[in-house]
Amino acid sequence: MSDRVDGMLSEYTYPPTQNHKWGSAMLSSPGLPIGRKARNPEQKISPTQASLWVSSLPLSSPGPDHNDDLCRWPSHLPTPIPIPGRCPLTFILSQSAKCLMFCFFGQGREILAYLLEHPAVVSSSDRLKDSPETRVSSAGRSLLGRFVYVFQREYATVDPDIVQLAGTDEATTCVGLVIRSRNSGMTSVSHMDFPGVVSNGLEQMMSSIVVNDNPGDTAFDVHLIGGFDDRPKKHSSDEVTSERKQKKEGFSLPLCSKMVEALQDSQWKFHLQTLCVLKHNTKIDSMGNACPVISGILVDTSSGSVMPASFDRSSRGPDEIVRRIRLTVCSEDPKWKGKLLETYDTSRDRFEIVPFTWVPDWRLYALSLQELSDSEYLLGCSTSPFAEGPDFVENERRKWDYLIKNPDWRYTFVNKQPRIFQRTEDGGWLRCR
Repeated sequence: MSDRVDGMLSEYTYPPTQNHKWGSAMLSSPGLPIGRKARNPEQKISPTQASLWVSSLPLSSPGPDHNDDLCRWPSHLPTPIPIPGRCPLTFILSQSAKCLMFCFFGQGREILAYLLEHPAVVSSSDRLKDSPETRVSSAGRSLLGRFVYVFQREYATVDPDIVQLAGTDEATTCVGLVIRSRNSGMTSVSHMDFPGVVSNGLEQMMSSIVVNDNPGDTAFDVHLIGGFDDRPKKHSSDEVTSERKQKKEGFSLPLCSKMVEALQDSQWKFHLQTLCVLKHNTKIDSMGNACPVISGILVDTSSGSVMPASFDRSSRGPDEIVRRIRLTVCSEDPKWKGKLLETYDTSRDRFEIVPFTWVPDWRLYALSLQELSDSEYLLGCSTSPFAEGPDFVENERRKWDYLIKNPDWRYTFVNKQPRIFQRTEDGGWLRCR
């Protein structure tokens, strides 16, 4: 149960006719708490056991709708969105807490659909989009303080006593996930890029934040920012499109749905502060193409506040090109299957890129890609060719140039040793091994 609500709610039983997931939701301003589902949806469940906290709305003083049991939806509250084929929302009013609690049945996609319509989600997304974008550059390091940058499919957990800021960008169909402990301030940032890494990735993040805490001892604030409404649109001038982009649902929706479902299934109690994804993070450019409003984020580890951000090449480090290559070739490495890539050492405040390999054939592949025009490259190699940043192709070509010039991975990892970067006094990075 949310620690912002006093009083106990009555236990209740709801035996669904199908094997639905169970969760409970309560509005706890300013956050929307999310947590663990009950293992058996047919058992008698106390609301204190619920772990999916998805919404909350303060109630006025109890009126004719109140009876401390199952009751009608209060007339002054927004009507919940019905889910076809699902049981309606059921709720309980607590006279002592004067809040609303209700059961939620459905998969991650259904819960996501409800959340996106919630007034608190809409409001927090609007506030974030109205915030000015922070532009991060190595030239401004002295003003920003120490920060950690996360590339696609990476995660980093930072100590607020050591690092002031952490962030990521270049997210179009990807989603930035921020999790922060309310007790310690430990903050983990990841750049999720497809559903297959979400479940294990969340466990990786939580294991690096939590040391000895029990699931019920700590609450965590969570932000999901990124992804957009990337359902395919026909472009009359574009006859060449890859088969994968013909998916009717796009790439962002399955990822966002999986992330919400993973949070729901977790043993930890999460308070959803921001869900700026999909339609809340979509704008139409001058050419009529959908693209994300926010593609980069920066979190202040001391306050937990999150802001839109962009990073220039000098601030996407250290070891930018090697880390980009690792993302490209890691799909062939079974030890990284279904996992986020680890790079940052929290306790030592340093980056350690462990050795990884690539075969000489990558050089031939790189040569073939370098022959493509920029537009051909975008259409063939991006999940969102009409939404990429202006330096996307340039960054990709720099990566392929490195593989062409260095077809043997042992040149990069001399004696099979990791590449280690220590923090400098001005907040930058210096390779020490």
